[in-house]
Amino acid sequence: MTAKYPVEPSDQEGIVDAINYLLSGPAGLGQNFDGFSDYNSAYLTGTFRAPFTVPITTTPPPTLTVAPISISNITVPNNPGAIIDVTYTTPQSPVPFAQGDTVTISGVTPSFYDDNYNRSVLEVSTTGILIQYQSDETWPAYVSGGTIEKNASNIDVSTDCNGRVTVYGPTDKVFLSAQLNLDFTYDCTVASEWDIRIKIDRYAGFPTSTAGDNDYLFDLDTNGNPVVSEQVTHYSESTAGSSGNVEYIFTTVLDQPSFGYYWYILDIEFSTKNPVLGGVLEQPYGSLASYTYSGTGATQVSTTSYTNVIPTTLTGTGSGADIDIELLEGAGGAYTEANTTINYINSAGSDYAVGDTLLIAGTDLGGASPANDLTLTIVSIDPQSYPGDATPGVFTLGLRSFTAQVIKQ
Repeated sequence: MTAKYPVEPSDQEGIVDAINYLLSGPAGLGQNFDGFSDYNSAYLTGTFRAPFTVPITTTPPPTLTVAPISISNITVPNNPGAIIDVTYTTPQSPVPFAQGDTVTISGVTPSFYDDNYNRSVLEVSTTGILIQYQSDETWPAYVSGGTIEKNASNIDVSTDCNGRVTVYGPTDKVFLSAQLNLDFTYDCTVASEWDIRIKIDRYAGFPTSTAGDNDYLFDLDTNGNPVVSEQVTHYSESTAGSSGNVEYIFTTVLDQPSFGYYWYILDIEFSTKNPVLGGVLEQPYGSLASYTYSGTGATQVSTTSYTNVIPTTLTGTGSGADIDIELLEGAGGAYTEANTTINYINSAGSDYAVGDTLLIAGTDLGGASPANDLTLTIVSIDPQSYPGDATPGVFTLGLRSFTAQVIKQ
């Protein structure tokens, strides 16, 4: 803003700037804002599709875990297609799933049907459900067996605390605030640990490809980290119980995404994965996603794979990794992401952490040791499970609010 106030009548540019400033709202906050507020308690449905909550008079309350249900048949209305029709062996009352649920099928013959069907339930009844897969497939004929279940652990469960805004300029920022009171039940039969992650997630909008439909679809924004802010509470229990009322408050959270239409949602994750420790990750070719390299490799006459290589842990407490490494032809000199590929993980091991260093003897890579030793520094891990068998039960939301406002710079 370059205009001076008061603005002279002859200063046309200043007049335009002044009007734009006034239209942008108090203290430069734009009129592009959205939010939510409610003090009535409600059950969390556990779906990605609205309604995210239902009244606490709902009987029975929605649960985030459904025990395995036997399958008697799976048919495909249109084959190839993306929709499958699953029939239960025994009718279920009340209806066990809801639209937008994530379900898992396992133990089917053929195993082609075994998968985690993320946010996929289309229609529900007491006798079965319709599931939409992420793409059209040619499905084989169902033979026998299998179960279908729901366990909302380690997935984002959306709340009704949300707001949609449009970012127009490179200097625009999104100001976010949120509050949530949470009470939940959990089940476990042995000593168990888990995290409750309350997150402000950013979803990017894009037009639907359906002809004549002007609505927008949303998915987690892959342009940067979609988790704008989070708070984590760790739990360690030995028997089933409830959390009691826990309050989470987010204030003065700022986000600066690129141009676009965004949906910010306060999500809940019942996480049974340890974010600090885990197993080693397979290294995509030419990528620094999982490791950095150091050391000098022997010259390779031809592209060679070295299988079942067991690294020695130099720093950290991790163990158990068993990996296959591929070195490219003519790859003498420094090991780099361009000539060294973690080709396959036979065993991911456990208790590794970001920053740990692993040593692979040069004698395991067609050279000598220590002259051709390879040192790997772990950049990312595959989180390992916490001990125990904890599963989420019924989640109840109390006082909650959410505000998303675009700040014009």
